[in-house]
Amino acid sequence: MEEELMRANIYLYVILPLLEEVVKEDKKMAKMVRKWRCVVQFQVRDKEISAHLVFSGGDLKVKRGTYPAPTITISFKDVENLNQTFSGKKSAMPKVKGIWHIFLLLKVLKLLNFLQILLPEKEVTDPELRRLKVKMLLYAAVFALGELSKGDEYVKRTIQSSSDRIVQWRVKPEGPFAYAKMDKTGIEAFKGVHDKGSYVSMELRDLDAAYDVLTGKVDALKAVGQRMIVFKGAVGYGEKVGALMKRVEEFLNP
Repeated sequence: MEEELMRANIYLYVILPLLEEVVKEDKKMAKMVRKWRCVVQFQVRDKEISAHLVFSGGDLKVKRGTYPAPTITISFKDVENLNQTFSGKKSAMPKVKGIWHIFLLLKVLKLLNFLQILLPEKEVTDPELRRLKVKMLLYAAVFALGELSKGDEYVKRTIQSSSDRIVQWRVKPEGPFAYAKMDKTGIEAFKGVHDKGSYVSMELRDLDAAYDVLTGKVDALKAVGQRMIVFKGAVGYGEKVGALMKRVEEFLNP
């Protein structure tokens, strides 16, 4: 699978769903969408890939695929156009269907703009926003692994010898938490804590340590040396997972 297409899949199927966390946890955004009952679709015309945001009574669900009659459709001519737009680079404007819902569109763009919190250079000091950024970055990294396992040859080779391994990420003491099931067929990511333990666990010392590691302020190797990250379980396999996370970073920050 070509890299630009995999990157587009990550934006649509990993980054967009992070808006669910935004609507749950950010009071301003939650207030803005609480009365919405609409569907906003994002699609790439030449590759026929799409995702849609379903707003209903303050709740948001981001789903794969095409909705039959969305309120607004934002259509990109190709994956390069989508990737440039989501990464904040200059690009051609996508085509918008449903432009008469102009006020809704402007508010949707405001919600999308919240994703800029993911940028490493976007400094966050407010405690609640800081925790939200850590949660979003952790979910982005772990769920992107799942997308890459479908097409990236490096990831597929790395997990070829895996056999039903559970890898857990923990930010101590109260989360966020995420885990992944890894075997030679692929990687499946989940939020929360696996109820039957893990083959290897990566524990981040606290929220501040997680913030510094996930934003790249502290290199992962140095973080291990400073005990900001502690590996538990099969350390050798943990090193393999570390290499996979590095691959994710290359895609999220090309």
